[in-house]
Amino acid sequence: MSIAELQTGHQPKVTRLISRTSQRQNIEQLSGTTYKNFRALNIYHWLIQTPWKKVLLIFAAFYVLIHIFFGFLYFLGNGGITDLGANNGENKYTFEVFVDCVYFSVHTGETIGYGRLNPRSHYVNILVLIQSYVSLIIHALLSGFFFIKIARPDRAAYYILWSERAVVNTQTEHYKGGADSFDSGTYTSEPLPCLVFRVANTGKGQVCTPQFRLLLLKRQE
Repeated sequence: MSIAELQTGHQPKVTRLISRTSQRQNIEQLSGTTYKNFRALNIYHWLIQTPWKKVLLIFAAFYVLIHIFFGFLYFLGNGGITDLGANNGENKYTFEVFVDCVYFSVHTGETIGYGRLNPRSHYVNILVLIQSYVSLIIHALLSGFFFIKIARPDRAAYYILWSERAVVNTQTEHYKGGADSFDSGTYTSEPLPCLVFRVANTGKGQVCTPQFRLLLLKRQE
């Protein structure tokens, strides 16, 4: 709402950014990249907000599936792995051999390598190279993800309360300074219209030196 609208008494229709009933976001993107191109980013934010139990179950399932996948690829060329199926005679395609291939995938992906199972064919060595590279990327991504999720102050967000409405009025004393540095500004008594809202900390701890960044959304007719 502009200052001119406040002075003339014109009251435009107020629309909430997020609907209380349907939780629908009342935001329309006019230009730029479409929202569908950020599905991978949406999955990341969904995992960040998902409870720990569900996240651990998801990653455990992913861990098992990826080793079963590489174990099946090793199973297709199991003749290139030493001592694989040594107790199965000439039959190289049994369930026990497949289990050994999955174990070999775990040894390769987690860089364990006990020594009994070793690659000896070009096919298996190429798979080892691919799986080592994939495992390196997965470990790096998981380390960063868990660090961000642990360091994220999830519970603190529930303790901060915001006023339901913000008002524009004239303040005779207000802070006037830079947008990035609070130390460079000063307090002035020049009367200016200001956007005013309230913030409260309902937690038991204290919030020290809080900083806020406000985003202004301007209505386009």
